[in-house]
Amino acid sequence: MNSTKKLVFTSLMAAAAIVLMVVASFVPTMSVSLAVIAGLFVAAAFLECGRTHAFLCYLTASILGLLLVPDRSVALMFVLLFGSYPIFKSVAESAREVWVEYLLKFAFCNAMLVLLYFLLKSFATLPKLPEVKFVYPLTLLVLNIVFFIYDLGFSKLVSLYRYYRARGRK
Repeated sequence: MNSTKKLVFTSLMAAAAIVLMVVASFVPTMSVSLAVIAGLFVAAAFLECGRTHAFLCYLTASILGLLLVPDRSVALMFVLLFGSYPIFKSVAESAREVWVEYLLKFAFCNAMLVLLYFLLKSFATLPKLPEVKFVYPLTLLVLNIVFFIYDLGFSKLVSLYRYYRARGRK
């Protein structure tokens, strides 16, 4: 793919991510799901055009998302976690040891979740968690389990994309 086609593809992926974030603002029950799907467009840019174009896609969608998306929480989920994760995942998976790979992934996830929590807490009304001992560590544990499942599903989707892309090129 030549550089013009890569730039056009990257721009289309960023636009699609922004559209999904805007839609998520108007369908609050789907906000997390649509932010996750928006992150898949960054992954598509990575798979088709490489890390540099994926970063450009992420940067474009993040800046425009923060400026244009009515629900800032959706934009922040994309910026901090779901948009940046496809690029970080490629870096983490280059580790030689599997345990180092997962250590990096979970460190990234937990850092972004804590940052997201404090940023959302500063300008949004978050639901009150019950007054149960260890509620925040338990919530983080559950979110880590969900993240592990997300990572597995993400890897399967990337494999499926590569498989059908290779079949289409024959």
